[in-house]
Amino acid sequence: IPKRDWSSDVCSSDLEAALGAARMDRFFPFHALQAAGAQLAFGSDWPIVPPDAIAGLRAAITGLDVNGDVCRPDQNLSPEAALRAFTIDAARCLRCNGRTGRIAPGLFADLVSLDRDPFRCNWVTDPPRVRWCMRGGALAFEA
Repeated sequence: IPKRDWSSDVCSSDLEAALGAARMDRFFPFHALQAAGAQLAFGSDWPIVPPDAIAGLRAAITGLDVNGDVCRPDQNLSPEAALRAFTIDAARCLRCNGRTGRIAPGLFADLVSLDRDPFRCNWVTDPPRVRWCMRGGALAFEA
């Protein structure tokens, strides 16, 4: 499988040129969708960031792309909303919320431990880092 060159992706510095000014207001309208009552479901394979959930969270919370350019800051989400979109709300949209997406007895133990509180950290300058991951209750990764 060829390695993806994320630096060649269309990022905020050339988005308006690629989409046109008239369509920029429809690019990743996270906050507007949430305010309208939509349930957001995020994954770690969307095209604005590498397949890294922390990078996806950072982009949704800060509007920063992989180059550090700000894109649509009016559509930023709170850390809580972004974390919900990556966890319980994504599980609901996949119809897996009876098995995953939250911590509860009897559910899959697919967990991530971060090195700092994602609700209080500075996502612009110092986002959290993954300490370890569990899959099905077994340690799958340790930093």
